[in-house]
Amino acid sequence: MARKIEVPRGKLIGMNGPGSLYIDTDGISYIVGATDKWYESGVNKNLNKFTINDNRLENLLKVNEFREVPIYKGKSDDREVENSKFTIPISRFPLTHYCSHCHLLGEFKENSSSKLKECKVCKEKKEHIQFPLVIVCEHGHIYDFPYYNYTHSSSEKNPETKHEIFFKKDGSSILNGSLVCSCGASHTLKGVTGKSKEGDKTPTPFQREMKYAKCKGKRPWAGKDVYDEKCNGKPVAILKNALGVYQPELFSVLSLTDKEEKEQLSDYESILIQEFNKLSNETLNSHNDSLNVKLSFNGTQNSIIKKVNSVRRLQELVVQTGFHRLMPSDEEESFIKATDDVNNKKMMFSSNETPIDWYPAKELYGEGIFIEFNEEVLNKWNGFNFVQEYMKKKLNKIANDYHLKDRFSNPINVLIHTLSHGLIKQFSKLSGYSITSISEKLYFYKNKYGLLIYVTDSDKDGTFGGLVRLAEEEKFKQSFNEALKSMEWCSSDPVCREIGRENGQGLYYSNGAACHNCSYLPNTSCSYRNCFLDREFVFILDSDVCIRNYFDWFKEINFHNNKQEHKVKIVKNGEENTYGNWNTLIDLGIATSSYFLNEGYTKPDYLEGIVQIDDYEFTAAYIWKEESRIVLLEEKYQSKEIPSEFFGVINGWEILKNK
Repeated sequence: MARKIEVPRGKLIGMNGPGSLYIDTDGISYIVGATDKWYESGVNKNLNKFTINDNRLENLLKVNEFREVPIYKGKSDDREVENSKFTIPISRFPLTHYCSHCHLLGEFKENSSSKLKECKVCKEKKEHIQFPLVIVCEHGHIYDFPYYNYTHSSSEKNPETKHEIFFKKDGSSILNGSLVCSCGASHTLKGVTGKSKEGDKTPTPFQREMKYAKCKGKRPWAGKDVYDEKCNGKPVAILKNALGVYQPELFSVLSLTDKEEKEQLSDYESILIQEFNKLSNETLNSHNDSLNVKLSFNGTQNSIIKKVNSVRRLQELVVQTGFHRLMPSDEEESFIKATDDVNNKKMMFSSNETPIDWYPAKELYGEGIFIEFNEEVLNKWNGFNFVQEYMKKKLNKIANDYHLKDRFSNPINVLIHTLSHGLIKQFSKLSGYSITSISEKLYFYKNKYGLLIYVTDSDKDGTFGGLVRLAEEEKFKQSFNEALKSMEWCSSDPVCREIGRENGQGLYYSNGAACHNCSYLPNTSCSYRNCFLDREFVFILDSDVCIRNYFDWFKEINFHNNKQEHKVKIVKNGEENTYGNWNTLIDLGIATSSYFLNEGYTKPDYLEGIVQIDDYEFTAAYIWKEESRIVLLEEKYQSKEIPSEFFGVINGWEILKNK
């Protein structure tokens, strides 16, 4: 009797999609069947019940509909239940196993769910372990490691000799082992894994060991002995539980309109612009089941953040358009492949011949926070020569063939992406949601700049409101400031920052001051492979290109009084202020003026520090780091007369006299 294996329904669109490997609770891995085979079983079928429609995506992806994953339902009181008894086909993979006692290699059947098998050497039933290596190519094919041919790749095969191949371990690492045949042939597994180190023109380590073998084009998820005859992919040996074994190509949109409403959109950018317009609309119909947006608070005319909206409810449609292996992917790349690459589209299905007019999809429900940025402020910062020069040097380090390079050639886009990661890290601490469940969506098209941070769940009731409550003005600003503080310093600094400036780091060297210790998010949270991140733009105050040195996130700063040509640097913070308030400071004779008390200034963070303006150092009476304010001592206490142009707003700092 076949064993029932439960696979979470939501994961069948994504990391456990068609062609992926699913590992059950006993540690046995199976390959998930082709998408069209999901609907072959079932009783009292009505496939229309699985249909999801979105006219925008249907037109763009050239399909008629989307289908949700069927759910297994049994009978109730012997009555026929519509769409009952649906099962998702899976088959054991890889089939190559070795005996846990003698390590003899052999094969299991596709429909087996047992670990026990008769061993030819031990002469009794023994527990068997799946061989850890499989062969994949970048186009999506996958097949068992050819252990017989690999073992004999450097020796003559004698068909008259008995060949029993054993997996010989050497130490704790599997990849330090070797394959040994009873005929005397052997071949080490050391160095067999990995891709071409010198580019696409060179063979992979597996190919070199196998005398330049070609990909077999096998598609075990489509059925036994199904394969593509001509595949120009390069076969790679990889551990079966490695991340590169399966990379789903996912494409998601927010559900914005009624299903009956027809909309013609020309490209991916048009969808994002439409989403931006809806999310920035602070008076969106609160009765809309798909999207409920309400204004939380506005910034000022010249602050970096223009407004923050609470997204009380949102609905997301996630479509899987294909899959590949070895390399990660992002949404835009998935969309391009879905519209241009016919073969990629058909990889999820059992046949290359049948026209495909639908994709598997799922609907998710949740909440979020939408931040709209001030176009004028961002463009003014982007126009500074030193920002452009920094970005030019950054782009020169990145390979020209990286398709995301054009998307993030604008410093504004890198700034928004980096800020998003900092906020997600902070919100995960306060919202009750794990960091893996919080996602980002970036908007930077046609001078529309925005950021959506959100969570979703498959339950139609949505999520619990832990994130959207952080959109309240006081809570948001407090969380925002904490994020700015926590991301200013990386535990790998100064190394993280220096490597980012000198060479770049991360995939394709696309990151500046950003690494695993400070800025990276799980793959489920980041839309762009943790690429194009740089804390220099957002968080690091002593960086020339940090936007906080020139503009405030929430407050008004007059462009005309903001003297960008001067530079301000705090050389020494001074004594940390531990006194209660301004009255205490005045009574103790520490404060030299009651002006700041009368004007309602908060107490300063530091007393009598050293401040450098351009090439001159001055004594500061008080320093507010949080509020970017410095009070210089009166001129008679200074060794140099303070130029009048040094007072006012300089690089985002408010410089005052001690009145």
